[in-house]
Amino acid sequence: MTRTLGVTGASGYIGQALLPLARAAGWQAVALGRRNAIGAHAFRHVDLGQPLPEGALLGLDAVVHLAADTTGSQLPQGAELAFAKVLGLACRELRIPLLVVSSQAAALDAPSHYGRTKAEIEMALRPLGAIIVRPGQVVGGREAGLFGLLVSLVRTLPVVPMLLPRPHVQPVHIDDLAAAILAAIARPQLAGECIAVADEPICFDELLMQIAHYRLHRRRVRVPVPVAVLRFGLAVAHRLLGPRLSPERLDSLTRLPALDAGPDLRRLGIVLRPLAQALGRRSSARRVLLQEGRTLTCATVARPPGNALLRRYARLMPLLEMPRALDLPASLLMCPAALAALDVPARRRASQRGDLSWRMDVVSRLAEADLQWADAYLPRPGRAGWLRAGSDFARAGIRELQVRLLAPWANRIARVRK
Repeated sequence: MTRTLGVTGASGYIGQALLPLARAAGWQAVALGRRNAIGAHAFRHVDLGQPLPEGALLGLDAVVHLAADTTGSQLPQGAELAFAKVLGLACRELRIPLLVVSSQAAALDAPSHYGRTKAEIEMALRPLGAIIVRPGQVVGGREAGLFGLLVSLVRTLPVVPMLLPRPHVQPVHIDDLAAAILAAIARPQLAGECIAVADEPICFDELLMQIAHYRLHRRRVRVPVPVAVLRFGLAVAHRLLGPRLSPERLDSLTRLPALDAGPDLRRLGIVLRPLAQALGRRSSARRVLLQEGRTLTCATVARPPGNALLRRYARLMPLLEMPRALDLPASLLMCPAALAALDVPARRRASQRGDLSWRMDVVSRLAEADLQWADAYLPRPGRAGWLRAGSDFARAGIRELQVRLLAPWANRIARVRK
């Protein structure tokens, strides 16, 4: 039986990811907004700054409220909160489940107007039975919203700013968030609850490095930037270029509360994809496995692999029930010698199926079984003699010294990943 889902903000960043998933789950989506949305079954004009039109919710089986004023300057004071209250009362009267997408920054004392408004909406709608979803930093999909701004920043700047002190974010792929929204709206027992949808925290500069590596395929170097200095620059840019570069966003970033999303994700049956897969232009696990295979081969054999070996690695891992790549920091992926530094004997002895040492062993075995790599494992004619042996020994020593020098940095980066 087809159900009808009303979506405010259906033409926005999250809305455009939600509509196709809703259609695949058996919903007919009705766009509730100022303009129609691609993929919507029908359209009804609704505006946050105006009263809810009579009959706007008739025939709907559920409503997802995504629309928001992200700049804090487009609507009259209190208009967004007033609209949300009317929407909540109308849904309760019609006995329609309502889900509101809030923000990790929601707090009554939040530094941004956006965060304070979201907190006020939560307080007003939870007693009315609305389901509140607090997502982390939404990434992936088309370059829009805050994610689009971050991609543009990394694409434009030759370096990645490492804010001091270092703030943390909790990324979530936009399709995983959409799946969580659909799973929550189908559970009426969640009425009045606040659901967190986010991955484990990572440093903000690490997220930018991951965007550079997986999204843009570019190398970037971290440059320490004090938050106070950046805030002053944003304040100047805000006056010259408009609200898109408001210092409020920086203040919100540095004061983000942590989300404990694990229990909520298990209740919804949602498994978040690794950040490496989430940031790719195409959410292709195979493509990310190919990238991982290349890096691990360089770390293991100290030589770039051929396409044939990479294809075998990408085919083999799903057969071994390892369809996803490791979620490794971009800094390590750009430095194979650093990955080799993490593959120490103690960790290798304690390695488990699927972890770094185990995968490096898989790569080594694949290379060893390839005739094109025979010279890396077996002596060839012409390679005998003291001079040749000494040269090979010297190269091995230099490689070992390089790995040992990188080991402290690699271990620190691996720990800071969280």
